[in-house]
Amino acid sequence: MLLTLFLFLIGSQTSVTQTPGSVDTEEADIYVLIDGSTSISPVAFGDIKNFLKDVIKMFNIGPNKVRFGAVQFSDDKRLEFELDEYSKTNDLERAIDNIRQIYGETHIGEALTFMQPLFKRAREQRAGRVPCYLIVLTDGESHDSVKAPAERLRNEKVNIYAIGVKDANEAQLHEIAGSKSRTFFVQEFDSLKKIKNEIVQVIRSGEACKEMTADIMFLVDSSGSMGPENFLKMKNFMRELVNKSDISADRVQVGVIQFSGTQHEEFQLDRYSTKSDIFSAIDKMSLIGESTLTGSALTFVSDYFKPPKGARPAVKKFLILITDGEAQDEVKSPATALRDQGVIIYSVGVFNANKTQLEEISGKRELVFYVEKFDILKHIEDEIIFGICTPHEECKRLERLDVVFVIDGSGSISPSQYQAMKDFMIALVKKSDVAPDRVQFGAVKYSDEPETFFYLNTYTTESDIVEAIQNDVTKGGSTFTAKAIDYSEALFAQEHGGRKNKGVPQILIVITDGESHDAAQLGDTAKRLRDNGIIIYAVGIKGAKPDELLDMAGSEDKYYYVDTFEGLSNTAVAISEKMW
Repeated sequence: MLLTLFLFLIGSQTSVTQTPGSVDTEEADIYVLIDGSTSISPVAFGDIKNFLKDVIKMFNIGPNKVRFGAVQFSDDKRLEFELDEYSKTNDLERAIDNIRQIYGETHIGEALTFMQPLFKRAREQRAGRVPCYLIVLTDGESHDSVKAPAERLRNEKVNIYAIGVKDANEAQLHEIAGSKSRTFFVQEFDSLKKIKNEIVQVIRSGEACKEMTADIMFLVDSSGSMGPENFLKMKNFMRELVNKSDISADRVQVGVIQFSGTQHEEFQLDRYSTKSDIFSAIDKMSLIGESTLTGSALTFVSDYFKPPKGARPAVKKFLILITDGEAQDEVKSPATALRDQGVIIYSVGVFNANKTQLEEISGKRELVFYVEKFDILKHIEDEIIFGICTPHEECKRLERLDVVFVIDGSGSISPSQYQAMKDFMIALVKKSDVAPDRVQFGAVKYSDEPETFFYLNTYTTESDIVEAIQNDVTKGGSTFTAKAIDYSEALFAQEHGGRKNKGVPQILIVITDGESHDAAQLGDTAKRLRDNGIIIYAVGIKGAKPDELLDMAGSEDKYYYVDTFEGLSNTAVAISEKMW
């Protein structure tokens, strides 16, 4: 059995443009259990080690982030290194290089039992609040029973993934993992590299989606070319995506619209708050059977991302378009309007769908999925869910930077709008490897007068910065942006944690929603900071003046304007790409 995602990526009938990315798992304890039996050749054992090194590179390694440990087994067991032994990627890679094959027969059951005290120790080290994973990699059939020891580990909240190579026993792999969806199989050891992204993504999506909040609208093609059989397969695809989401009024909301020559609302975002109700509504959908007017449907669906239709402020918005044909109207303009509202569009094309149109709709190739027939839809479920939980653009992690936020806290900003600004800052913080020798953050909040929120060296961990931002409230008053920018320069000083003398880039990010009351001083003040080597990004919302944003940033590529506070999420992505 080949895992569906593996089939999806390497099967000849399927294609997708994909950008492999890093995986921003906040915290996890991951052990790898490596088969070192005699049936594995030295070259194949080398492939295993290379695979493990590739997997490790895709996580943010650290004592309070992701920890890796390794155990090798045959008819013997050998602890190669524990979770707390190495806290840097380079050290882990060297430790993996130093693993020497032990040879012998294959006893997976005993090896699984050997893992229990190791995971117990891991839970004690981090108070049991960190998700635990075990990746089992084997090429043969176990000489002992695997079911009971695997169940004991799973009962202790260890998520097990089983990778089988060559002569591995598929039934045993399922018993080890406890689920086919956590079972991987490849024919040769050098094919392991082809599934590393999928393994990492499945691990990541399981935890990320538990914490995800999102408003997701499905826009589904119900034209005559669909046919009853394919229409049913499309509904099953939607059901599975819903099933893999945390549906509730305060987590993930889902709505559905069908379209052909006309549009039909099945249900809006806040209609149902349980999976069973959504399943029933999807099951009741019937085929419309007309032409394919995708552009009109994109315009129609835009209202469903607004509060009157159940959308929530400051929550990420996603549209999943599923179509099997070429649109008979223009799609680019309505899709661009949607994306400008902050909606991320996934385009899923089947059979006769026009790939160029799909890219125009999504705006980015990595958000486009194309499959040759409806049977293959199930192969991309985890890819889409993973993308929603951890968008590809967000995988970059910012290295060595001093970043100061200048936050407009004036009276014109409502609490929900201020929360959107805080979410924007938190998104940038979470993309960064926060530490005194990596990325530091400071902040100034202002209205009539500026005040220091926190210095670059006030907080040294991501969680402390996020907590400080979350607990903040608006100041009230008027907007004096030039005064705030002038004040912010002091936060980059060495005594406050600034590292200009060490060659670390210094960045100021100004976020405002209104016209500055001291606009006459804005250009000169900002230019002085820029002349001192401080890069300024200016982000304006609603009432902000584009000419003032340009005065602050100094160039068009460093200022951003969004019509809604919700649009800030996409701006965070764009700024992080520039900062990198």
